[in-house]
Amino acid sequence: MTMGGRGPVFLVLANFDVIKRYNNSDLYALAVGHLADRIVGGKGFVAAWPDDTAVAEAGRAEVQRLLVRKGYALGSPDGVIGPKTRAAVIDWQKRAGLLPDGHVGGNLLAALR
Repeated sequence: MTMGGRGPVFLVLANFDVIKRYNNSDLYALAVGHLADRIVGGKGFVAAWPDDTAVAEAGRAEVQRLLVRKGYALGSPDGVIGPKTRAAVIDWQKRAGLLPDGHVGGNLLAALR
């Protein structure tokens, strides 16, 4: 669920991790795998890609700062989305009446602001 609960969901196999050895990006590995599927005649994605943007490290750190201001004990914002940040995001999403999928993207950042 690289784009959260509103985006497409992928079943990946061992080659996913092999591809990520070259570039440790889930989206890169999905693109390479999808291209391979299309080359052998596979169909396109079934679900639409959601209208959300990825956030770079600075944006992820801002998400953490905003969550700390809202009372979540996350420590010093570092832009790395670990288990504490993910749990705080899910809790905040529930309280805000949003889909609690833990996805950190542009839509979450805008909602927290």
